[in-house]
Amino acid sequence: LLTQFRSRMDPMGLEHALRALDRNFKERTGIALEYRNKVTDLRLTPEQETQIFHILQEALANVARHSGATRASLTLEANGDHYVATVEDNGKGGQGFFAIANRVGGFEEHPGLKAHFGITIMRERAKKIGGRLEVANLPEGGFRVRLSFPPGGGVPL
Repeated sequence: LLTQFRSRMDPMGLEHALRALDRNFKERTGIALEYRNKVTDLRLTPEQETQIFHILQEALANVARHSGATRASLTLEANGDHYVATVEDNGKGGQGFFAIANRVGGFEEHPGLKAHFGITIMRERAKKIGGRLEVANLPEGGFRVRLSFPPGGGVPL
């Protein structure tokens, strides 16, 4: 966490930074990552880009450290008046690291998850940019971290 806290945002922007995460993830972790950007024009402030990058970086670090997954995905898309970034994996889901989550519930239903330092930091970062972070087990197994956040500067999608 300290390394990630101190790391700077890629000067080329969020999209470039996420492509770099994608390129290096399998090499570093052995887990195949599929990155899909379904947004043609991201309208974000530099602060939003930084916070979003760190949230997604931590979500992927949790996949590598705790999930036991062989595959993961990172998807960025527009949904109504918000953007949505989703990290999913095919790992063990609510066992172990996310032991409090159930098959259908998310963070709000499981206050015990609030004690987890990484999730707490991700939620605080999301709140800084007017976003919301949800975590849940997937019905087919695995785990999901979903970040929804508004476009920057009040510019509608």
